[in-house]
Amino acid sequence: MAYLARMLELPITLRVPRADEMPDRPDIDELLERRREANIQPGYTLQPNHTPQLPYTFTAAINVNNAQLWDLFLALAALFPAKASAVYNEASEESLTTNLHPTDYILKHYARYKTELVQDCTLEFGLLSNTREALTELNVSACKYVKFWGNDLPAFTAVMKTFGLQLCRHLDFADEFPKIIVPLRRLVPGTTPPVQVVEHFDRAFNVERGDFY
Repeated sequence: MAYLARMLELPITLRVPRADEMPDRPDIDELLERRREANIQPGYTLQPNHTPQLPYTFTAAINVNNAQLWDLFLALAALFPAKASAVYNEASEESLTTNLHPTDYILKHYARYKTELVQDCTLEFGLLSNTREALTELNVSACKYVKFWGNDLPAFTAVMKTFGLQLCRHLDFADEFPKIIVPLRRLVPGTTPPVQVVEHFDRAFNVERGDFY
C-alpha cells in the first residue's frame, strides 16, 4: 500500500515523485516539501451552497483510504433516486454524462470493473441526478478522492460516521501536488485497459460518442 502524510492509503498506481523524476525547475525542493507537509488524511470538508439557482444545499470533498473507496461509493450511491445518469471517462477526456438508467443497473456495470475504477488513476466515474427540485452528484476523481453534492445532510453525515470519516476544517488532495501515475496493468496483470473499460460502459449505457462530442 502507498501512503502520504497522516497515513492516507492511496491507490497503488499513485506515488510521490523523487526529485530526479521532476522537470528541472528552481522550486523543486519547495514543491516536494509542500507535498510532505500536506494535510492529506482521511476525512471530509463541507461547503454550503450559496447559489440558490442550483438545487443542492451542500458540497463535500472526501479523502478515504483506497481500500474503503468502493464501499463508500456504494453507500453514497444509496442516497440517489431509482434512476440516475452514469458519469465517466478517461481522466484525459471530459467526463461523459449518459441518459437516465436505473441506478442499480449502472452500479452493476461499474462493479464489473471495481478494481480498475478504484485503483486506475486514468479513470474517473460517478453518478448524477439533476431535476428542478434536487441535484445529487457523486464523483470519484482520477486521484481517487470523492466529491459529493446533495441535499440530505443528515444522511450524508451518517455515511461519513459509518466509515469513521471526520469533518475537517481543511484538507489537501493528492491531485494538488506533483505525482507519478503508474499503469495499473503493470502492477496488476490481467486488469482491463482504461479504453476498454470506457468502451464497455459506452455499450452498456447506449452511448454513441458522436452524440456527445
